[in-house]
Formats: sequence, C-alpha cells, structure tokens
Amino acid sequence: MALFESFGENLAGITLTILLADIAPSSVRGGAIGLQRIFMDMGGFIGPLALIIIYYGFGSRNAFLVGAIIEGLNLILLILAKEKLKVREVEKAKY
Repeated sequence: MALFESFGENLAGITLTILLADIAPSSVRGGAIGLQRIFMDMGGFIGPLALIIIYYGFGSRNAFLVGAIIEGLNLILLILAKEKLKVREVEKAKY
C-alpha cells in the first residue's frame, strides 16, 4: 500500500511543479517553485501531526472529514489554476 501511496504523491508533486512552471512568469519561476517545495515539505510534516491531534481529540470520523475537505479544496484550486492557464494560452494565441 505504501508503494502506491508514494507513487501517487510523487506523480502529483511532479505534475504540480510542471503546472507551476507553465503558469509562473519566467522572472519569478525559480522562486515560485522553491516556495511551492517549502509549502509541500511543511504540509508533509504539519499535516499528519494536525490530523493525529484531530483523530485523538475528536475521533476518526472527524479526522477523515477534515482530510476530505482539504482534498476537495485542493481539487478546486487545481481546476481554477487549469482554467487560468487555458485563458493565458488563448490570450497568447491572439497576439
């Protein structure tokens, strides 16, 4: 199971980095990718700790719901970023 989880995390990490490289202006691309890596590393450390606290404080169902809400928000942000990228591509094609 851990093998599949690691595969999925690494695939998502690479995909998000490529998407960020496409969206960010070239003058700030390195800083944007560095900032994204910092937040990914912080989330990998703080996220499990926070969910452990929620699990032991409020039960497994609430921990699952918090995780599902966070993933839902991630999905919404990814869809919005993808739409913004499509708009930029259309604007570039006009000029």
